[in-house]
Amino acid sequence: MNKIKQLLALFLLASASMFGQNQIPVSAEPVTQPANSVDFQGSQVSSVRASAETMPSFVGGDEAMIKYLADNIKYPQTAKKGKVEGVVYASFVVDKEGNMTNIAIKKGLHPECDTEVLRVLGKMPKWNPGKDATGQLVPVQMTLPVKFKLDTKDSKPIAAPTQKKK
Repeated sequence: MNKIKQLLALFLLASASMFGQNQIPVSAEPVTQPANSVDFQGSQVSSVRASAETMPSFVGGDEAMIKYLADNIKYPQTAKKGKVEGVVYASFVVDKEGNMTNIAIKKGLHPECDTEVLRVLGKMPKWNPGKDATGQLVPVQMTLPVKFKLDTKDSKPIAAPTQKKK
């Protein structure tokens, strides 16, 4: 329970700008496919947005996402032994159905930490998709920073979403 409280405190500091009105865009311009692109079923490919009127959210809210990450991310032994600490920045698209696609590491920390973040995000349950101003579901590019920190009190690792300082 104490670990969850620590993770929640870390996340709440970041959540106002990460999931609130002050979204951190991956880029200033929306990421788009060429206008004539079609998907494998022949329908027009939707452009991926850097932001939306209603941003995607983890089903169950931020606390549920923190719990999911805390329960599933395992601090890699090599990184733990090397006392590697820091932040892995992962990007992904939440599509119209709430699936996470195009999961990638934007800024890595350690190869094993990066791989662990990719593994856990790849298994993450569906999200609530983003919506535009008209209420239409839209794919949205997201960035999730995950902090790896060794807890010096009882030597347990902590992995949690975090926000880089401005």
